[in-house]
Parts: sequence; C-alpha cells; structure tokens
Amino acid sequence: MFTQKEEGFAGATVIAEGVLVEGNFKGEGPMVIDGTVKGTVSTSQSVEVGKSASIEANIKADSVVVGGFVKGNIVAKSRLELLAGSRVEGDIATSTLVVAEGATLNGKCTTGTRSNDSASEKASNKLKESEPEQKANGKSRA
Repeated sequence: MFTQKEEGFAGATVIAEGVLVEGNFKGEGPMVIDGTVKGTVSTSQSVEVGKSASIEANIKADSVVVGGFVKGNIVAKSRLELLAGSRVEGDIATSTLVVAEGATLNGKCTTGTRSNDSASEKASNKLKESEPEQKANGKSRA
C-alpha cells in the first residue's frame, strides 16, 4: 500500500503482508504494517496500517494512518487518518482526526489539543494495564 519512496520512509520497519507478529512491538522510527499484529504497537514516529493489515493491538504513535482493520485503542499524538474502507474497533485519541468517506469507527473519539492530553493519558493507562497480560502471552515471529 505504501512505498518508502512515496512516503519518505527510509529506514522504516515494515511488516509485510502474510507476516504475523505477536507481542509488544516497539520502535523509534516509522512503521508500515501490511501484515497481522497481535499485542501492542508503539513508536515515537508514524504508523501506517495498510489495506491488507489486520491488527488486534493498541497503537501509540505520533501519527497514524489506517487503511485496514484495527481492533484496539489508538493514541495518535498529532494526527489520525482513517482512509476509505478502513475499520477501527476501539477508542481513539488524537489532536487532529481525518475520516474519509467509507471509513468505520466503533468506539469513543477524543480530539483536540486539550482533550487529547487527558485522553492520551487515559488511553496510555489502558495500554499499560493490558501489557502485563500480553507480555505473559506475547511472542514475536516473522
């Protein structure tokens, strides 16, 4: 769905279609996910969820673009974009939300700078609460 050249993702971590990652997935650079992730996803930069992606994880990043399916809470510090055909089942918190026609969101939505701080804190606490269970059950495989 996304290419490094088009989006400027030199050095991005890529989970290709057909790859399954289970557990806590943490990085400092941009991430492109076209495969399946179960657990948590966290980065200080961007997360791109491709159309073929299926994610059962909480996501925390500076910006998030969703083209596929996410079941979990999303905290996007600066921007969250839901593309046409995307589906999110979970609560979201972000400063800026862009929703394309045909995108589906089932969950609570908190936007704006002030509300994002509070929602981000609450969502981060939810992430922390779910991590011990996921750590006990989580594995990574590619």
